[in-house]
Amino acid sequence: MDLNIFYTALATVAATLLGLLFIAIQQNAGRLHDPPNRWRAIAVSTFYSYTVILIVSLFTFIPLLRAPTMAVGCLIGIWRQVGAWLPVWRATTTGRLARLRETFWTLVSPVFLYMSLLFASSHLQQGKGDEASESSIAAVLIVLPVIVLRNSWRLLVEIPSEERLNK
Repeated sequence: MDLNIFYTALATVAATLLGLLFIAIQQNAGRLHDPPNRWRAIAVSTFYSYTVILIVSLFTFIPLLRAPTMAVGCLIGIWRQVGAWLPVWRATTTGRLARLRETFWTLVSPVFLYMSLLFASSHLQQGKGDEASESSIAAVLIVLPVIVLRNSWRLLVEIPSEERLNK
């Protein structure tokens, strides 16, 4: 199965959405300074997720570097997701249900997808890569941008609406 067109489209999507994330961050730059801020955590985790998706999709065209790039990208992605969300988890004053919902979208689901991608890339590294592992990689690389797009949308829309409600 030839996935070159898929990875090309994925790199294009990741680059475009990374640009849109920069717009969302620029509009809300004043609200994203302090580390325990949940919006800052969402911005940081979204940025690193887009970056991992972009790098992984670009390095898939080099067969020898494909599996190691996925593994390193996933490990960096997991480390950054946890590093961005841990200060918020400790310092948040929101309700338990709201914090769990944010934790699911910002930490749990991306880390689960990174772990799935890490598992599939280990199959590629060991030479066990088949169409099932290629399909699971493709599925993860479709679902992850959707989750990250949701988080970007929250940065762009919910911060200004939350500010209007607080005034």
